[in-house]
Amino acid sequence: MTIEDAAEIALSLPEVTEGLRWGNRTWLVDGKGFAWERPLSKADLKRLGGRPAPPGPLLAVRVANLEEKQLLM
Repeated sequence: MTIEDAAEIALSLPEVTEGLRWGNRTWLVDGKGFAWERPLSKADLKRLGGRPAPPGPLLAVRVANLEEKQLLM
């Protein structure tokens, strides 16, 4: 799945708009972000331990709780 695939799915949902938050592409409902592109953080780079970063942008998604997060991962 690419960011463009995610954008297409997000924008097909009711009341979703696309905008920028902190310079990152974000999908929102009623002004609240639920998914966004994000760069690798310093902590991400440290966890990689010198290994190459994954190609392309990362997609972050807000979920209700840890159980939903684990299901998505």
